[in-house]
Amino acid sequence: YIGEEAAWEEALNHAGLKETEVTRKKVKLDEDDGVMVYEVEFVMGQMEYDYEIHAVSGEILKAEADKD
Repeated sequence: YIGEEAAWEEALNHAGLKETEVTRKKVKLDEDDGVMVYEVEFVMGQMEYDYEIHAVSGEILKAEADKD
């Protein structure tokens, strides 16, 4: 697997944010329909970000940003 740190960095880069700008960071390895993914969640201001990143390839499978 790519590791939690690589998944975290991929999500941050995609969101265009720096680690110092976000709060409530959560990274968890999980199985989704037989596929291992990293679930990455964090908050920046009033925006809540939610990512699913393929645990082997590092591909972003889901990227959502919603107002908290």
